[in-house]
Amino acid sequence: MNGAKTLSPERVAEIKAFKNTDFTDCPILTSDELKQMRPRHPERFNPVKQTADISSEMVQFMPA
Repeated sequence: MNGAKTLSPERVAEIKAFKNTDFTDCPILTSDELKQMRPRHPERFNPVKQTADISSEMVQFMPA
């Protein structure tokens, strides 16, 4: 190995089975607070804007 620790199959199963539904300790953020959030490492954040051409035939099959 490259020095990284590996997880046992039992631990992986335990992690996958974990369900956290109690969010009472999480603060509720307002829209303004969410707008102010920025990436922690902006040098690694590189959003890609993509466009797609859709033919009129394809638009007919899309729900209104």
